[in-house]
Amino acid sequence: WFRILFFLRIFQNVGYLVRAISSVVKDMRFFLIILMIVLIGFGEAFKVLNLSDYTESPGTSFIGHKGLFNAIFYVGLIAVGEFNTDEFGSISIFTKWLFILAVLVTTVILMNLFIAIISTSFETVNSQGERATFREKASIIASCSYLLKESEKTQWCKDGPILIYCDQLQAQNNKV
Repeated sequence: WFRILFFLRIFQNVGYLVRAISSVVKDMRFFLIILMIVLIGFGEAFKVLNLSDYTESPGTSFIGHKGLFNAIFYVGLIAVGEFNTDEFGSISIFTKWLFILAVLVTTVILMNLFIAIISTSFETVNSQGERATFREKASIIASCSYLLKESEKTQWCKDGPILIYCDQLQAQNNKV
């Protein structure tokens, strides 16, 4: 299915969207590392605080002894706006403050940073415009040029400047 996205790049109406998706995914790799560190950190903090609440008065913990994965999952739900506090019960003030801090850091700061990264990537793709469209077409030709025999290449392109450029582009991509 991803190969279909690869070939959709040649169409002008859809090509910039495919380029935007690939640019956003590439630009988000460091953001996702930071997000995972934050989720694991808050998850561990919730787990530890809730275990202490659970041992003082059993039955009052909303994460408690369910494990680190459930605590990280709960912080992930906080990050996307799920603020379920029904199961809090009687918990310590530290857990309440940690909840507020987790909401501020994950929902407000990190999600706004996420939107900014997407906006910047999309703006970069749009600013490249027609030049990027031709580069995408050349990239597709370069990736599929192995299907043609040398005699067919010279027949279709007598001087061969496009295919030469594609060969150079393919060699450049292979170095990276």
